[in-house]
Formats: sequence, structure tokens, C-alpha cells
Amino acid sequence: MSQAALLQAAAGKRMVLVWALLIAAASNPGSRSGFRSGFQGLDDPFAKGLRWEAGASQVEPWIPLGVSFAAGGELVLVAAGVGSPHLQLASASAFDPAGAMLEALQEPAALSSSMDVVSGESSERMFALFQFPAPSPLQRRTEIRAYRASSGLGAELWSHDPGPIGNTKARLTCDANGQGLLLALETDAGVQLQWLHEDTGNVTEEILLPAFPLNAVCTSMGARRVAVIAGSQLWVLNELAEVVHHENLAFASSALALDSQGETLAVGAFGSLRVLCEFSGAYLECNEILGGRSELPTKLALSDNGERLAVGWWDFAGGVNARGEFWDLAGTTRLAEINQPGVAGGLQNFPIAARVTPDGARAAFGFWGGNASHELLLVDAGGQVVLSADLAGSVQALDLDATGTRLIVGAKDGHANQFSTTGKVLQFDTGERDVQVQAVPQAGGLLELVAKRSDSLFGVYLLGSEVQGLPPVPGWGGLPMLDPFQPLFTFARSADAEGVVHLPLPLPDDPSLTGFAFQAQVLFAMPAGLHFSTDLARVLILP
Repeated sequence: MSQAALLQAAAGKRMVLVWALLIAAASNPGSRSGFRSGFQGLDDPFAKGLRWEAGASQVEPWIPLGVSFAAGGELVLVAAGVGSPHLQLASASAFDPAGAMLEALQEPAALSSSMDVVSGESSERMFALFQFPAPSPLQRRTEIRAYRASSGLGAELWSHDPGPIGNTKARLTCDANGQGLLLALETDAGVQLQWLHEDTGNVTEEILLPAFPLNAVCTSMGARRVAVIAGSQLWVLNELAEVVHHENLAFASSALALDSQGETLAVGAFGSLRVLCEFSGAYLECNEILGGRSELPTKLALSDNGERLAVGWWDFAGGVNARGEFWDLAGTTRLAEINQPGVAGGLQNFPIAARVTPDGARAAFGFWGGNASHELLLVDAGGQVVLSADLAGSVQALDLDATGTRLIVGAKDGHANQFSTTGKVLQFDTGERDVQVQAVPQAGGLLELVAKRSDSLFGVYLLGSEVQGLPPVPGWGGLPMLDPFQPLFTFARSADAEGVVHLPLPLPDDPSLTGFAFQAQVLFAMPAGLHFSTDLARVLILP
């Protein structure tokens, strides 16, 4: 099909214009001059380790209270609280804090210590929760704000004030698509749940649960199911705010997780965690994982299908011992275990975060740390530690991207038991993705794509739109992942001696490019034949 025919097949005039601009940029001879052999001392995107870190100062102190991946894992949203409260928007593709930090939105009004962010990793939707001291310093007013990744933090889409004022906590959650947005807010009468429309902030459903405090809340995809622990009671509700399950728990646990369909629920108990499965609309216990007699599960996470589970255990008897476990619930098999024994009288260790990839291949854990323990660990289903880091302080917030190759961590500069008003955000990468965006793609800047396969002679970059379920191409390795019925553009580049294929594309300084998203796959040519890249690079052009 000719280039003109492909452009005509694109949906809408804007897409036609954007692709035309990109083709013109790629056709410029200057776009081929950026080839380099190896990385020659430059930061290697295929190496494992710390990508960047950005920290607070004594002049402008802050501690990261929430972190979340957005825009296909290419952007990071950070809630920085305490001394100088603000939101940060950062790039997951950069190698230095100056290049990573795209934008900061300072909050002029004084904030309480409660602040958080959530976002749909596979979408551009980003949400922030703020609590302000109002009408007095002893009370809190809650506010939710929405943003779009490509528009940045300066263009607020909507804000929502839920109404009740108190001196208690609030939680915000959404699914991977940035939908199923739910606010849980403590009030004097109990826990208020509000289902919010992600595009407008309007309340679509609402219910008051007559118990408090709010200990945990989680949602399935689209908030088809919502699970809440308030006091020592567990509720499960449907998308119409109807209670489908309610029970009294042995204690007020903060450990709670739902799978993406809301069919599997994990909840903490004394020395164990219970797994409930939905049968004909009722939740019945279908499994149990035992811990130590003096252990409590503090954090739980489930894979999308509910078959893989991560759990953080805390030994409350001494307070210094902690563990992380990764389980296959289908066979009730422990896949990986992390032991962090402490020293009697030493600093308290505590599992503060647990994450599982949607496919259940990997799990990540964040700890307060103690006795020279690593505070960050990423493990796989084979029981191997993929990545670990000994941080300067305690983990406060953690997120793991859908590929299980990128982690964003918010940490204090000291231990959680010690006074500190500063912290930092750190981004780690396993370097395993075989095609990546190497720098922040901005209109008027340079889009840099890099791919690597050790035995490749050259590579053909394919730029287009992702699609699921394509069959393999006979005689070629790997699977195609771009829609052949949508515009698809190809750029061939030679590989260097290490098999690295580099594609620099100068981006015109044109406003129509902002917010344009596409995916890149590489077809590697090797002596043995052709092979598609295992991964996709996800590109979102920013202003």
C-alpha cells in the first residue's frame, strides 16, 4: 500500500497531519546522522540498576507519599508532601533527574500530611488526592483533581470536593485503564464511598458504611467490585454500591487485595491470610496461606487472574523481623521468599508495599528496612531476585510497571522510626526490554528509540498502533504486535557491533504533535533469519 493510501486510512485529519510530520522528520538526512556505535560511556538503557533519583533539600523539604506509573509506564506521577507539598510529573525514560523531572505543581495552600496519587498505567488519566486544614487546623477538607498526561499538571481537567469535613483519612483508587475511580473517606458517621466518573468527577454512586476507621480499600477493573475494611468489618460491593458480601473480621487488618475481575479476594488475618472466591455471587473461603504465629500480613497484591499473590509479613512480637512471599494460589505453591531478620532492640522493619505484575510473572516488595536489609526487592516466579536496592531510608511508596521491568520508589532520607523531613524519588530499571524510548519525546526535540539483539545485523523499526492476538508470521521468530490495518511506517537502521539499533527522529515544533501516542516494534535481521522484538516501546509526545 502506498504512503498516500496509508495516510488516507488513518482516522481523522489530526492523525494524518501528525504522521506526515513524523515521516518528513524521518526522511530528513539529519535523522540518520545520530547513529553511534555502542553507548561509549553514555547511560546504557539495557543495563540493570538505578536510572535516576530526585531528592528534596533542607530549603524545600518534602517526602514522597505516593508514586504511580502512567502513559504506558513512560511517565511517573509523584505526590510530595510534608514541608513543600507539590505534585511532580517525571519521565521514566530519562537517565538524570534534570531530564526526568518534566513539571512540578506547587500547592500554595498548606496541606495536611495526607496526599496521594493514582493513575491508569495504560492510559493518560492521572488523579491526585489532597487534604487541606479547613475550616480549622484540626480538620481536613478533601479534594480530588484530575489531569491528562500529555497536557501536564498545569491543565487541570476537573476537581471534586466530596463534602464531609473531619480529621481523618481518605483513599483514592482506580484501575489500570484509569477507570473505576473510587474515593473512600472517613467521616464522623463511618466510611463514605463515592464512585467518580473519570472524565467529569461527577459522583455516579455513593454509600455510607457505618464503621471506622478506614483500614484498606481496593477495586477490580472498572470498580465492578469494591472491597473495604472499616474497623474490623469487611464489605464487598458491586458497581451499583450494593453490598454483596459483609463479615466481621478477627482484627482490623490493613491487608486487602482484589483481582481484576473481582472474583478473588485476599484479606489478612492473625498469622494467616484468607482467600475468598466468588461463587454464584457469594464470596466463600477457598484457600488459606499460613504465616508465623506472631506474624501479621501487612500488604497484599494479586495478579489480574487472581492466581499469583504477593504478601508482606510483619512479626509483631519483636517488631524487627519482616518477610515477603510470592505465591501461586492455583497450586498453593510458594514461588519466592524474602527473609529480613532484625536485631533485638534495633530499628523496626515493616513491609510497607507489595506489587504484582498483571500477568503474575513478578512481584515487588518495599520495606522500612533495618539491620542492613535491602528495602527494595523484585523477584520472579522462579524464585530469583531480579533487582534489589539498599536505600538510604525507608520506603514510603512503590509502583511496579506492567512489564515488571521498571520500579518507581518514594523513600525517606532516614528510617521511618527516625525524624526526617526530606526524601527522594528513585526509578530503577532491569534493562530487559529489547526496544525502548531513550529520552523524553517532546515536540521540537528528538525522539530516540533504541533496540538490542546481540546477533542482529540491522533492524526495521515499525511504528503504528498496538493490537492483540495477531498470528505468527511463518518463518519469522516472535509475534507481531502492531495493527497491519492501521497506518504502519517502517525505518531500517544498521546495528552496531553489540547489536544495538538506534533510531533518532527529530520532532517538529508543532502543537499538533502534542498528545500523539503510538507504539514501536523492531524486526531484527540476523544471520539465522528475522525475529520480532519481544517488547513494544510506547511513545507519547509531550509539549
